[in-house]
Amino acid sequence: MKIAGILIIYFGLLAGCGIKKNKNIEISETKKQQSDFVAKIGVLPNDYLETTINAVTIIGDEMRLNISYSGGCEEQAFELIGAEQVMKSLPPKRGIVLIRHDNGDQCREWITKDITFQIQALSASATPGYETILILDNNKERYSYKRAPIYYTE
Repeated sequence: MKIAGILIIYFGLLAGCGIKKNKNIEISETKKQQSDFVAKIGVLPNDYLETTINAVTIIGDEMRLNISYSGGCEEQAFELIGAEQVMKSLPPKRGIVLIRHDNGDQCREWITKDITFQIQALSASATPGYETILILDNNKERYSYKRAPIYYTE
């Protein structure tokens, strides 16, 4: 009886965390190579340029971000960095931050665009189907990511 009570509490807390479930779609290796960027694990910075994240979608091993920022004169570079340590929870959680490098851009045009990252490196395990909760931008949003199986095309 105690185990049932603990499970009810656990799933109640899990449901209240605001986790956004995403449908995983199988994608081929050729499709994966079309991403703009590859996410990586590293030290999360304390400060970085403000970038508004309008929407996030995870499909397979890709995280697609619709973002807005001030600029327009210089090419911007983006990094999606995951914290080195994974939080010990079920499922495990990893903090992630979107970093923008403006290359000295002084323009003030409001740019909105889509960027896509390969996020396999953000998984807490290399096992296909393993779930990791990605906490984007200091606890503002949480996304469920299940590592997709690798399919090879000829």
